[in-house]
Amino acid sequence: MSLKKLIRRSVNMKRKICWLKLAAINLLLLVSLTAQAALPANNLTKIEVKPGTLSTKIILQTDNTTNIQRAVYVSQVPPILAVEIANTRPVELPSIINFDNRLIKSVKIEPQTNDLRLLFGLSEKVPYRLSVENGKPVIELNEFLRTAEYTIDSSLNNLIKPESQIQFTGLNINNTPGQVTVKVGLSGEAPVQAFALENPNRLVVDLLNTQYQKPSQAYQVGKANVEKVRIGQFKLSDPCPITRLVFDLKEASWYSLDSTRNGLAITFYAPA
Repeated sequence: MSLKKLIRRSVNMKRKICWLKLAAINLLLLVSLTAQAALPANNLTKIEVKPGTLSTKIILQTDNTTNIQRAVYVSQVPPILAVEIANTRPVELPSIINFDNRLIKSVKIEPQTNDLRLLFGLSEKVPYRLSVENGKPVIELNEFLRTAEYTIDSSLNNLIKPESQIQFTGLNINNTPGQVTVKVGLSGEAPVQAFALENPNRLVVDLLNTQYQKPSQAYQVGKANVEKVRIGQFKLSDPCPITRLVFDLKEASWYSLDSTRNGLAITFYAPA
């Protein structure tokens, strides 16, 4: 074999070796990136229970803003509320945390493949809603009010305006598969508080500083756990005008309460 052929063969061999090395590096890089992508992007570092006058809030402290995917009662007796959070893992948290709270007794932390499941043991089954406050996921549990004395949550005291003239302008009920939304029209932004009553199960939504100029009315619903909704003027004064909506429920379950451009939207979701 001539010297020229030997040199050419050597060069080709070196090229093949270089290509093989490059392919191996690319493969390692791809595996590394895939492994990093599979890791949860968010860390749950603390579960805070914050009791209030009419409700108890569960605040999930996470590194980044995240939304709760799903929350549903998975046991009736004892009541257990399962909360699922996507792409999140617990950091330095025990598998079971006990709470000294009248409603929330414990939480069991169950990491999934990339997601997280929290099982909250409650003393009773109550309505609940999901929200985000200051970038943190919040589960608000509406406790049953068992006193005849009317109470306004202390966080709303500074918003009470006895002279307010916010007008209730209308109510619409929209049914979609698996949920029902009650849209409330208002002439201004009204402070809102919600609480639960039992025997039968009811969710009460009070619109503070708001006047309802019509006779009390009732609307049949029969969808997504809501049997009917009633509306009327609860108070004219002392401490302020209050319009009240009462939702008769088949059972305590998930709802949402959101401000809209012209009022409020209250949505109830059918139990899973």
